[in-house]
Amino acid sequence: MVLTPLIAAIIAIWLVFVIYQLFLVLCATLPHRSIANISDIHHFHLIIPAHNEEMLLREVLHRLKELEYDNHLYDIIVIADNCIDATASIAKQCDVRCLERFEEDRKGKGYALAWALDMLLAERIDTLDAYVILDADSILSQNFLAEMNRLLNQGAKVIQARYVVLNTNDSWRTRLMACALDLAHHAKPLGRRNIGLSDGLKGNGMCFHGEILRNVPWSGESITEDIDYALRLNERRIRIVYCPAATVSAQMPVDSKQAETQRERWEGGRYGLMKRALPIFIKSVYNNNILLADRALDILIPPFAELFSLPIVLLAILGGLKLIGFHLPYTNWLLIGISFVILLEIVYLIAGLIIAKTPLRTALSLLQAPFYILWKFGLYARMIASGGVRNWNRTERQDFGSMAKK
Repeated sequence: MVLTPLIAAIIAIWLVFVIYQLFLVLCATLPHRSIANISDIHHFHLIIPAHNEEMLLREVLHRLKELEYDNHLYDIIVIADNCIDATASIAKQCDVRCLERFEEDRKGKGYALAWALDMLLAERIDTLDAYVILDADSILSQNFLAEMNRLLNQGAKVIQARYVVLNTNDSWRTRLMACALDLAHHAKPLGRRNIGLSDGLKGNGMCFHGEILRNVPWSGESITEDIDYALRLNERRIRIVYCPAATVSAQMPVDSKQAETQRERWEGGRYGLMKRALPIFIKSVYNNNILLADRALDILIPPFAELFSLPIVLLAILGGLKLIGFHLPYTNWLLIGISFVILLEIVYLIAGLIIAKTPLRTALSLLQAPFYILWKFGLYARMIASGGVRNWNRTERQDFGSMAKK
């Protein structure tokens, strides 16, 4: 019967996915030591693409001016992208540079960054210039630029800071997202760093040496421009260094309406990339490019909700069929294989959260995961029915004051 080999193939593929991720998480426990050979002081350009961000921008700019780094050695640039609110005027009131852009047919973060970076890179060429990209709802840790400077002096050309949830305690949804970021944006990148692999780019809290942006220009042609750019860098064997000591904290959606916009953009873009990831993986293995192979494999592996759901569904179906007396060939072996995959996924999840030191209250939000998974698959169904996501859409924000009250 064709179902038996099909289920066996799914189990084998899922086993590879889970073992690989568990391996990366366990590598996070390995020792890591690096020493800077030089002590240059870099000049940083902090770039904030902003579309109608009047609610949060003033507070974000205020906090950026208080970073623990010489104020003369960094400047702040706001890209007011197709704004119809007070974003541009607030930036000017805060005495930071504001680049205003109006292109309705090329609206979005990727286009805004490509336009601004072309302009900024043409203005000055300095071997100690570096460019930081952060979202308009994000807060950098006080040591952010000092840590970027340290890693640049160690030879890093591209750096990704630790990405954390700013409003963790606002709802079970934000706590669940904090667990996801601890697992995917800290535990695994930490393991990759320790064995010399490359991190991905998260679109926020990214630092680039000017030389990189000149040699590999930013492109805004995709709604996943950060993932695309990471692939282009890894193709050239340029490593993205993970920096766990510096954080970028960003708002996450509190309710389903906010989450829907963000998830449509993230997952729609990711699943679009998965179509390209397998050929990239095969080519990178052939070319012995381990950085690109790892990045392509990371794209091929479904998010944890899907990774965990499919074995559970298969287990329920096979178990149900067995109870009513319908047996597929090798049913018991299939059940053992699926159970083993689920066990490894649980070990991977617990190990990752322990390594990330996720607070217990945050980890307990995993009890809400079944509701989130049902919501997510419902969203996928609507996305398929509507033809997917083609344009960039901004996620609605809440002000910092309302977060502080919760």
